[in-house]
Amino acid sequence: MSTETVPGLPNPTMSYSRASDYNKCNYYYYLKREHLDSEGRRLVPAPAAWLPNGIGVHAAIEGYEKSGRTMPAEVMTRVFTQAWDKSVAGLMFETPVEDWYWSGPYAPIADLDRRFKLGTEQTLRYRDFTKGRSEKVWLTPEGQPGVELKLRVPMDGFDLVVVIDDVLINGRNRIEVRDHKTGRNPGDPLQLATAATCLKLDMDVDVESGHFWMARTGKTTEPVAMLDWPASRVEDAYGDVLNGIATQSFDPNPSPDNCGMCDMAKHCQYARYT
Repeated sequence: MSTETVPGLPNPTMSYSRASDYNKCNYYYYLKREHLDSEGRRLVPAPAAWLPNGIGVHAAIEGYEKSGRTMPAEVMTRVFTQAWDKSVAGLMFETPVEDWYWSGPYAPIADLDRRFKLGTEQTLRYRDFTKGRSEKVWLTPEGQPGVELKLRVPMDGFDLVVVIDDVLINGRNRIEVRDHKTGRNPGDPLQLATAATCLKLDMDVDVESGHFWMARTGKTTEPVAMLDWPASRVEDAYGDVLNGIATQSFDPNPSPDNCGMCDMAKHCQYARYT
């Protein structure tokens, strides 16, 4: 699907996170990424303890994978703690903790304590998960491990940017991509297909499948076959989002799932179920 571009100006960029925000609720995307207050500033989302949880686990797994899976458990937990502390400090600098988002019955301070313990367990759970597996981390042509791999690929009228958690060679010598999830639900197959498409277009790497590693269970989801996600399907998915943004299509989509854990709910006139 073609999108409008302006000659002489760089292409707009699209990412899975931007598309996900828009597809979840057009108005959420507007509040988070388009709206400016009376002083020309972006609205500040309400922080939540699950943010440093995810950042810390991702940092620890990145260090572990880049070490060739030799990093000791105590070092992994130290990496998690350092990333957690940095994230929490940055969030508290912007928003007092009493204004953070509640997680169900848990007030922000209690939730921080709870999720620090949970994140530490998830960090070590990944280390246990990898023991004895036949997979190995794929290396780029420059010899760099395919861990937190950043790519930017030109598409039809926009640039697609992605950060891939892991690119792996499985036991059958096929390439697969993995994304780590610290929440309860697995992600959208579009996220995996975005990684596969960028690898193919940027490095001519054929990805067989993708899956999510679920930190709460220590297991992976069923693999998603990338044959079902050709580049044209991925391009169309992002093109639809870009066209919606260009036409200022920002309709609200209130629902228990969307509003119940929405970090922009305090700014939203359509918020329900909060």
